[in-house]
Amino acid sequence: MELSENFKWTEFYMAFATKLLEYRNDRDNLITKIERVYESIDMKLPKIEKDGTIIDIDPFTILGFYNKRITNNNRRSIIEGLIQEFSVDTEVPEHFAGIPVLSPQNANFFSFKEYREEDDIDILWDVFDSALVLADSDTNDNRKRFCEDYDIAQQIPGVKWNLTMALYWARPYFYLNLDSTNRNYIVNCEEIPVSKDDLKKAPTGEQYLELRDKCMEVINSGKVNYHSFPELSYKAWSETESTSDEADGEWFPSDYDPGFSVDDWLDILNDSELFTPNCLEIMKRMKDIGGQATCTQLAQKYGETKNFYNAGSSSLAKRIAKKTKCPIMERDTDNSRWWPILYVGRDADDDEVGSYVWKLRNELSQALDMVDLSEVKLYAEKKRSGSMGINKIFYGAPGCGKSYYIQSNLKRVGVSNENIVRVTFHPEYSNTDFVGQIMPMIVKTSNEDKVTYRFKPGAFTIALQKAYSTDEDVYLIIEEINRGNAAAIFGDMFQLLDRIPAGEENEGESAYPIFNPNMQQYLMENTEDEDICNKLESGIFIPSNLFIYATMNTSDQNVFTLDTAFKRRWSFRQITNTFTSEHPYKDYYIPGTAVTWERFLNKLNTEILDSSIYNSTNEDKRLGVYFVSRDMLCETIETDNIDRANAEQFAYKVLEYLWNDVCRIGRDDWFDTDKYKTLEDLIDGFLNLDEPLSIFKNIDFGESTGDEE
Repeated sequence: MELSENFKWTEFYMAFATKLLEYRNDRDNLITKIERVYESIDMKLPKIEKDGTIIDIDPFTILGFYNKRITNNNRRSIIEGLIQEFSVDTEVPEHFAGIPVLSPQNANFFSFKEYREEDDIDILWDVFDSALVLADSDTNDNRKRFCEDYDIAQQIPGVKWNLTMALYWARPYFYLNLDSTNRNYIVNCEEIPVSKDDLKKAPTGEQYLELRDKCMEVINSGKVNYHSFPELSYKAWSETESTSDEADGEWFPSDYDPGFSVDDWLDILNDSELFTPNCLEIMKRMKDIGGQATCTQLAQKYGETKNFYNAGSSSLAKRIAKKTKCPIMERDTDNSRWWPILYVGRDADDDEVGSYVWKLRNELSQALDMVDLSEVKLYAEKKRSGSMGINKIFYGAPGCGKSYYIQSNLKRVGVSNENIVRVTFHPEYSNTDFVGQIMPMIVKTSNEDKVTYRFKPGAFTIALQKAYSTDEDVYLIIEEINRGNAAAIFGDMFQLLDRIPAGEENEGESAYPIFNPNMQQYLMENTEDEDICNKLESGIFIPSNLFIYATMNTSDQNVFTLDTAFKRRWSFRQITNTFTSEHPYKDYYIPGTAVTWERFLNKLNTEILDSSIYNSTNEDKRLGVYFVSRDMLCETIETDNIDRANAEQFAYKVLEYLWNDVCRIGRDDWFDTDKYKTLEDLIDGFLNLDEPLSIFKNIDFGESTGDEE
């Protein structure tokens, strides 16, 4: 195989990096495209946030999707999906020589939202931008800008050496990769004037460029038998036994130890506040399986979820560190910061199930041999699904696509309709509708019809019954949660919304079960799982595989206010109210005009935000990008032969909302109220004027050009 064949991957790597930069200010669309890629190749999207969603992303993390320890076949599948989705004009690489890779445990360049700074992701985009500019035009000004951005990015936890690897992925002929393999090779290469002291810690931007220039000077001098940074990396990999954290067969971390002796571990193992029953189960299963395993292997052999072992181990390690004050491993994510107290780890081989192997530390393993674990369960009583349910409210302007977002995400992850229970709250909706109630029923007997009373379940009880009866995830969807009196509708079920945190026994379940004899009897009669039935005798609980999602229009907050105690039990996600290139009818026209829906809405929402009528709530009054449906608009400009039906639907929907909700007070700021005294007058003006949008007093919509922003 010719060496040049090894490096054809650089064509795609550079082209895709260039393509990514186009999405710096269109990240919602970028996220959608990434999600579509993984759906098309039938692969699970890497975890970006704790709850599995993606709210923002940086370019280096995306590059890391196919530059971590995965099989080359999976790498090619991801790249092929990216080429198709982003229209990258290159071929799928066959070989990947000289490419540094990250551990799947540490492949993200930013932490979960709870732990990162607000501008971390923007900082990563800054250095990505300036890096491409410098690589394409090596000037002093561009170097200065790059160094400033690089130094700021180095303050983000976990970036350090990984940033040099990512820069190399983006521009492999300009930037020097400084993974541990290359560092080891460089300091031992006689021709390159770099010492170990120069690479003791991640360099500053200025130091990095100086080092890069030294290596490039040696390459150009002809003193070495390689001609580029990719060839240098390939040679380093070929000739040097890798000392990287990700090397096959090497256990990580090699430079950290919590400092516990066997006797220390014995004391810790006998502390019931640290080693809970769940934690002892994890330890017993690790010993039984041979002292090393992936979380997936443990889950498959002994039951429970992967997260039971992953989060359970991290929580245990965190408790140990807090009580003993032992040294901890500085890592870029909360999870990988803690588990090295208990284990050393390595990437799983291709023939191993799972992605990362943990091995008990020697001292801990020896201590476990001295502890009686005979009363500790080896096998879990019941395997549950791999997710941990949450309560989450999706909110935003009317018509911004909240329900569509939920539905499309459930479809993307393959949730069947049988596992979805949907209900809509409204002012007349009650606790008995939601939970259930005793109802009279006629039972036919051989002699006569007899009236009896039975519990008729509501949506909440039906969702519980479904979740109790399956290991799959079940979703209760509550539309318009604040249009009903949520506190009254939930009633005492409100107490169930408090869930047990990850890593603790029965994580994801209700922390405080409640007693409701009618519900309990119904659920026990309709649930075959004996363990669940036994548990129900002590009270109703939300199981860990039941997700409760709700939608809320921010402009409807004054219908029924959600009190603080209720909101505390939910997480929130705002659905952004912006057009994307995938919006199916953003370029359709307002009936009777040459103004597109996108232009009309953006102008109108700007006016709403600028209006002084609603100083505190004007943002809530904006119209969503899906506020109107496609059939209310015109696919082409129709100023002469107007589709009357479309125009009427549009007018009654949009103008009624503006008249009665947005500008109930101060209508004369929006319309000529001498001319349009009533809503009927306003709609009539829209339908009969030569220029329908002239009904607005001070808004110039202009004409659409076809390149709306």
